Amino acid sequence: VRGVSAHHHFSKALGITAALGILIAICLWWIYFDYISSRKPKPGRNQTYLWLYLHLPATAGIVAAGAGIMNLIEHAGSAVNPEVRFLFCGSIALTLTTVFLIGRQVQIADNLKRTYRWGGIIAMIAGIIIAGISLFRLPVNSFLFAVTGVLVLPVFFGALVWIKLLKKGA
Repeated sequence: VRGVSAHHHFSKALGITAALGILIAICLWWIYFDYISSRKPKPGRNQTYLWLYLHLPATAGIVAAGAGIMNLIEHAGSAVNPEVRFLFCGSIALTLTTVFLIGRQVQIADNLKRTYRWGGIIAMIAGIIIAGISLFRLPVNSFLFAVTGVLVLPVFFGALVWIKLLKKGA
């Protein structure tokens, strides 16, 4: 909202950039809440400490992605600066990696273990691909479409976790 309000004229490119930025933020939170939220850490001190301390880089990644979105909105309609690309893609890759690592520290029902394993693998691959996207000089909206397209897969697996939990009644 702050990034859009800084513009004096609302354009189609600005609207698309803002909408994609909001969609990416929703995807990151969705991935976190479907995989991690309301899950207890595995028994043991090490798993509890890892579960606890891995939330710091996950949160930092989400916050940095928000800062990246604001920068992208400021430059809507032009090519993305390398610093902004690296900040934005790096923060999303950090978030996906830490969500995967936190997911390995939580108690998982037997019927969800396979989905969690594949979801974690997909999240790691998505993080690597998104980090790779940062190497390309693209217009803002093309850049955001590429990132959003890659984020769809971990969101899909997060939705599977959620659906399986609903079926189980947990």
